[in-house]
Amino acid sequence: MVELQRTSRAVCCAKWSPEENKFVIGSSDKNVAVCYYEKDQRFWAAEMIKKKPKSTVTCIAWHPNNQLIAVGSCDYRCRVYSAFIKIVDNQAQTSNWGTIKNTGDLLHEFQSESGWIHDVAFSPLGDSLAWVSHNSIIFAVSAKNPSQVKMEITNYLPFRCVIFINESLLIVGGHEFSPLIYKYDPDKGTIEFIEKLDRQEASTGRLSIGQDMDFVTPYQASRRFDQPAMQAQTSEPISTHQSMITQIVPYQRENGNLVKISSADLFGQIVIWNLNDKKEIVIEAGQELRGDVDETLTVELRSGKAEIFGTELAIGQKYQFTSGMKFSIFTYWGCTVNIVSSHDDYYVARDENPMHIYLNVHGMLEQLRQKAESEKTRGPRIMVTGLPDVGKSTLCRMLVNWAARLGRTPILVDLDVGQNQISIPGTIATMVIRRPASVEEGFRIDMPLVFHYGYKTPGENIGLYNEIVSSMAIISTLHNFLSKSTRKRPVFINTDKENLPVHIDSDIPTKQPRVALGSALIDNNVFNSIPYSPPEDFIIKTVDTWSSIDSDQVHLTPAHERRVSNRSETRYKNGSFRQVLKWIRSLGQYGDGNNAFREPNSVAWLECGKLAVVDTNAHCIKVFDSETGQFEYSFGRGRTLGCQNLLYPYRIAVVPGGDDQLVVIQRHPRPQIHVFSCKGEFIRRFGQHLEKPRALTVDQSRRILVIESQLQKLHIFSLDGKILSVFDLSEQLQFPTSICSNNHEIFISDNHLHTVKVFSYNGQLIREIKETNYITYPTNIKLNSKGQLITIDNHQGLNITVYDEHQQKKRLGAYTARICHSQILDVAIQPKQNILHLASKDYRVYTYQLPS
Repeated sequence: MVELQRTSRAVCCAKWSPEENKFVIGSSDKNVAVCYYEKDQRFWAAEMIKKKPKSTVTCIAWHPNNQLIAVGSCDYRCRVYSAFIKIVDNQAQTSNWGTIKNTGDLLHEFQSESGWIHDVAFSPLGDSLAWVSHNSIIFAVSAKNPSQVKMEITNYLPFRCVIFINESLLIVGGHEFSPLIYKYDPDKGTIEFIEKLDRQEASTGRLSIGQDMDFVTPYQASRRFDQPAMQAQTSEPISTHQSMITQIVPYQRENGNLVKISSADLFGQIVIWNLNDKKEIVIEAGQELRGDVDETLTVELRSGKAEIFGTELAIGQKYQFTSGMKFSIFTYWGCTVNIVSSHDDYYVARDENPMHIYLNVHGMLEQLRQKAESEKTRGPRIMVTGLPDVGKSTLCRMLVNWAARLGRTPILVDLDVGQNQISIPGTIATMVIRRPASVEEGFRIDMPLVFHYGYKTPGENIGLYNEIVSSMAIISTLHNFLSKSTRKRPVFINTDKENLPVHIDSDIPTKQPRVALGSALIDNNVFNSIPYSPPEDFIIKTVDTWSSIDSDQVHLTPAHERRVSNRSETRYKNGSFRQVLKWIRSLGQYGDGNNAFREPNSVAWLECGKLAVVDTNAHCIKVFDSETGQFEYSFGRGRTLGCQNLLYPYRIAVVPGGDDQLVVIQRHPRPQIHVFSCKGEFIRRFGQHLEKPRALTVDQSRRILVIESQLQKLHIFSLDGKILSVFDLSEQLQFPTSICSNNHEIFISDNHLHTVKVFSYNGQLIREIKETNYITYPTNIKLNSKGQLITIDNHQGLNITVYDEHQQKKRLGAYTARICHSQILDVAIQPKQNILHLASKDYRVYTYQLPS
């Protein structure tokens, strides 16, 4: 114990030294004390700093050399003192900040503009110092030039903490609810904003969805938190933290580099941020950054110029790619990009690529376009042919984008029935392109001409294929004859992978260029089958073609999925086939009213025809009529610890047997299980020993089954709270998400292992239910009245799969929703009517009819 006799007011900050042999204390009576242990006397002593601050000491930071401290205070100043203790440190070390001699020597004093200093931090090597003040300003200074203090005035709310990642990057946090990354360049004396660590976008208050928070004033930012009380328009939380960030500390280092940090907020929430999934990549001129996305990947151009398949990237704009998508960033000038991805699903291709050849083709076509304009003749038409899967669609996309960027309005004719860029697979289409394709969405669909073919390849019905191609050619020729402006437009024709001879346009002049991708062997096989013989033909030998489309015969991109959203069935790129569910109703919105939710984490159907919804942040259970969706009553509301009140309820289950008793898991402030009657009357509580319970269910024998997410333990209770069994399933599970039982077997879904595992009531693994493309990231599982297993998967939308009751070996059906849902948090089944009630992260409960 250390007793500071000169300190009569509250201690505001305390921090251990890097070597943990000293600590320093700052107080509100302006004192700073360096404390150390006297080995001879066996007590703790303190050295008081004489040239103390003139106001309350708010923050302290240690230099890596263990002998310097930086002190921030309410007098708007940051000071650097010597914390050298001869008994502990033996010898003073050299420092860039000045000569270290005695304890408490003032080496530097830095004046801030105004505002209390909330936090201060040294860089990992100790050559830079940064601090943040209450007026939303970031200060930084280098030991090489301590007279030049850099000040960065921001538009954010005040910052409360700061930490260096490395010598140039620092992270700040505070009232903005999200950690922000800044770059400090001591040589240039600049502080530059990089990005927010939190990737969620603001969508409430006076901000439009997707609006960048960089241009929001602190007043506007504070107004958005009052908006949910005035009108419920929120679809998702504003950020991961829902209150002020109070502290940011290092969490994990690898090879001396900080790879993870943790942040804590005013509500006690702790978030771990992975800094490794964001990388800055320099692409030199003539090189490509290629990516094949596993889950999600975000690209941001920081400097230079670059393009993706002919579409120019904007500096500072973030482009997101989802699972299964490919991209290729090419630069003629050199650029720097930021990549945010949890996987290393990208690389820089430094070998030879055919981009300069493609650009030469574009230049040749532009000359032909200019010639056609001067001679008032038809614009050039180019056909792209070649071997299968060499990038014909990608080349067409680049040529069309380059033409659109020059102000042309080219016509794209896509004859590829398997990978159509304009319409859905199984069709051929043509359309006037008025603007370059979007990086994420592709071409904007504007009055296309689409013909239905209905097969995967032309060879399956070559007669029909040639007939619809000829019909398209006749309509296109008539349109060109009637419209002089259309006649001058360049036409790009993308052929199918089979390169079958087709009758494209009998009125096409014989002198038109063609581009063939692959090898010279296709000269006779392809060129001779098409009645063209121009001298401008190109045969491009593919080097390492990187196509934006996989080689699957039928490929459905996210843009395709939106185009087929009105269809009753959907086929995905991975080959899975799903029927669209019948939507019945949606219930709720964001807010505090009876028909609104703050966080609907769980839902359960009662045999009396009611629907119970757990509203976690409202600390209550809301009960609705399952047929009409009308609110009836709520219970458990309260924020005081008591038997009748709930604090942050998380999951709910119904006790079978007719009396509709409800079992509710509470996760905060300590986990426990509550049992209520269907009217909300408290019966009992137990299970205070649980740690992070994830899901629960009640079987026909009224046994309560609870699975923990972190320890992977399965707990079995009786309804009166007696512990029947506890099993450690950590060797079989990684991240359990849901649990259900048929009274003989226990089904547990695992999101990380992409499977559903079946256990006995003795904790033994019986079998595993796993099917590629159908059980991908299972979030919920249920058993219907027939004993059939229903799995809910949130990977690329809502996906529901039903398996038979006999060991679940046979898939009975696969279904999806017509709209793109937010994350499904929980599901309840109405067994006789086969109706599903889904609690979603967008603050609604959706009801769907599942086919019998």
